[in-house]
Amino acid sequence: MIRRFIDPDAQFKFVPGKGYRPHEGELRFDMFEAEFTHEGDKCTFEVLLERCELKDQALRAIAEIIHDIDLKDSKFGRTEVAGIRTLIEGISVAMKDDPVRIARGGEVFNDLYEYSIRSADSGGSFEMVAWPVCRWSDIRESRSSGPSGRCCHGANSSCNLAG
Repeated sequence: MIRRFIDPDAQFKFVPGKGYRPHEGELRFDMFEAEFTHEGDKCTFEVLLERCELKDQALRAIAEIIHDIDLKDSKFGRTEVAGIRTLIEGISVAMKDDPVRIARGGEVFNDLYEYSIRSADSGGSFEMVAWPVCRWSDIRESRSSGPSGRCCHGANSSCNLAG
């Protein structure tokens, strides 16, 4: 989902959860002291959507599923959680190579996104749109000016993908 909606050129590197010192230009994700990690009762994916101002309802539904899987608190009570959790755990068991796990998991969430925007539950409210992309490099630049709560272009950004 990061490559589809935030940065198509994003690269992922697996490092120890604690004690890792990022190289210049690297952003840590979902780990101790990361630039993007859990905040309050939000999982990392929810934080990403918020900071990048991604308001797409299908992404929000996926964020709720990820939240319930990750935090195990059933906050949203999504019926899809058990099935998606089983698929992701199956990928993790079957694939030992992290890049393959990312690719396969990405396919699951991309398919779930496509289903969500076409779902009968959506009442036709989800539409495909041309998505402007917020790149990690933009996020890094905004970090240097202090925590604005926005991921990239500031208050007047075109990063609001909802329209």
